[in-house]
Amino acid sequence: MPTIYDVAKRANVSISTVSNYVNQTAYVSPEKRKAIQEAIDELHYRPNTAARKLKLGSSQEVAVVLPNLREKLYSEIATGIHAALQAGGYKMLVYLTDDLPSRELSAIAECLDNDLGGMIVCTCRPD
Repeated sequence: MPTIYDVAKRANVSISTVSNYVNQTAYVSPEKRKAIQEAIDELHYRPNTAARKLKLGSSQEVAVVLPNLREKLYSEIATGIHAALQAGGYKMLVYLTDDLPSRELSAIAECLDNDLGGMIVCTCRPD
């Protein structure tokens, strides 16, 4: 998944310029806007709303994407994450993918489209 850093590199501009363009917080010249938009389109970049919400402190929900809870490892991971998040005042949303990469990708996409404070992924994909 491309990041704001990838977009900046492709557009040959600074990260802050990409941020200003995406968030519309400052003037960006037409030439740079065009280069940034082309990089966004080529890379299929989507702004990380979870990172933005975490930085702004406006969301206390963190998604946890797990392959399953049948295996003891994932159950223990979920328990540990829950304890840490609860201690920090966060709520945990759990997505179970049943070890299916397509469900994992759908869960990640859904998380990115929501206003979450963060996302933790334990992938079922070996790559």
